Amino acid sequence: MDLDFNPCGDAAMKRVIPMKRVTWMWALALASCASSNSTHFDVAPIGATPAAGTALAPPKSTSSSPAHKIEGPAELRSSTPANAAQSEQKHGGAPNEYGPSLDIGWNECGLSFGNSPRWIGLRLNYKDRGLHHIRGLNLTLGKPERSHGSRMELLALGLYGPRADRITGVALGVISTNADVRSTGLSVGLGSYMGGGDSYGVTIGGLANITGGDNYGVQLGGISIINQGDSVGLHIGGLGLVSQGDLIGVGASGFGVVSQGDVVGLHLSGLGLVTQGDLVGANVGGLGIVNEGDSCGLSAAGLGIVSQGDVIGAGLAGLATVVQGDLVGVNLAGLATVSQGDLIGLNLTGAGIVAEGDIIGLNAAGLGIVSQGDLNGVSLAGLGVVASGNTTGVQMAGIGVISAGDSEGIQAGGIAVVADRDMEGIHLSGIGVAAGRNATGVRLAGMSILAGDTYLRLPIEFGDRYGSHDFQNAMRGMDREASHISGHLTGLNIAGLFVEADEITGLSVAGLMNRAEDMHGLAIGMHNRIRGEQEGVSIGLFNCAGAMEGISFQLGVLNYVATNPRWLRWLPVFNMAF
Repeated sequence: MDLDFNPCGDAAMKRVIPMKRVTWMWALALASCASSNSTHFDVAPIGATPAAGTALAPPKSTSSSPAHKIEGPAELRSSTPANAAQSEQKHGGAPNEYGPSLDIGWNECGLSFGNSPRWIGLRLNYKDRGLHHIRGLNLTLGKPERSHGSRMELLALGLYGPRADRITGVALGVISTNADVRSTGLSVGLGSYMGGGDSYGVTIGGLANITGGDNYGVQLGGISIINQGDSVGLHIGGLGLVSQGDLIGVGASGFGVVSQGDVVGLHLSGLGLVTQGDLVGANVGGLGIVNEGDSCGLSAAGLGIVSQGDVIGAGLAGLATVVQGDLVGVNLAGLATVSQGDLIGLNLTGAGIVAEGDIIGLNAAGLGIVSQGDLNGVSLAGLGVVASGNTTGVQMAGIGVISAGDSEGIQAGGIAVVADRDMEGIHLSGIGVAAGRNATGVRLAGMSILAGDTYLRLPIEFGDRYGSHDFQNAMRGMDREASHISGHLTGLNIAGLFVEADEITGLSVAGLMNRAEDMHGLAIGMHNRIRGEQEGVSIGLFNCAGAMEGISFQLGVLNYVATNPRWLRWLPVFNMAF
């Protein structure tokens, strides 16, 4: 019985060989070709009648073989020009002009020594050039050249490094591993990994790891990682991690993490993290974090956090957090937190908090809190709290709390509490409390409590009596230009010197003087001056009222009621309407 072998599926390579000539070399070749989908074996007895539609290979010719052809357990083909022409003619290509090869096997399957362009099995070569398709175990010693359209599959090793357009499986190079179009599997370059296109799986570069397309999987670089496309998965660079697309997953770098797209996931950087897109997830930069889009999640930096969009989540900065959009969440900064939009949540800084929009929530600053919009919630500052809009809630400052709009809640200032419009609630100040219009509630001040535009009349009168001529003219001019705004104090007012408003309702206690156009309630002070109507009781050293309504009277050393008869206008101890 003879064996009719066709290991690699080419009918031109069929041979009829006696069974006794099959040796271990044949077994090696068969094992090398076992992974080929085209491998099949035709076994038939000598002299057997072929089935319909089939034909047995012709018997081996007894004529002398060509000089380059060796008969034996395996066919040894030396890639001489003549033989190469025959081999390439069989595949419809040009002869192999990149170097000779000694091939042991059938139809490019088995064991190859040299630069065989196509091979399945074990292949050993010094320098790869003009590759087509290598499948199996490939070992290359020298520096390979670029072979367009080439493929390496299963296991590729190189003393310099393997190189092909497409590498599938495991590739290991001492100096560099290059996949010019795509790599799939495990690719390692002890010096560097260079991918011209996409990479799928695990890529490792001892110094640098560079991918010209997208990278999906695990990417490691001893010094740097550079991707021209998206990066998805685990990426660790000793010094730098750069992606020209999105960076998604887990990334870490000793110096910097840079992305021209979005950054999503967990990313750590020894110096800085910079993205031109959105920043989503947990991100830590030793010095700074900068993103041109929105930020959502946890951001921490040794110096500063800067975002050109909105920031939502938690931020921790050694110096400052600066946002061109809204800032929402918990933010801690050593010096300042600045937002060109709204500031919402918990914000703590060593120096200042500034927002061009509204501030809402709990805010504490060592120096000041400034809002160009409304200020709502709890705000504590070492020096001042200032709002261009309304203040609502609790605001306390070492020097002053100032609102250009209404003030509602509890406000306390070491020197002053001022609202340009109405006040409602509890207002405490070491020196003065002033409301541009009406004030309702409880007010305590070390010196004065004012409502309306009375703050203009005090310096004018002072200048008239004690000031220079220029000062008097200036004050009078200011008074003439300003339209009168009436103010009304309602509730409890206690001041060390003055309580003054157009109308006072409730209890008013002043160390020096209570002054009002109209008064309803109880006024206690050294001098109580009611220029209009008094409805209630005034107690002081000198009490003065324009008129009295209802049950009203004065108690003091000297009391004056302008509407009483002349001989009853000035009375000691007690006076009332007669």
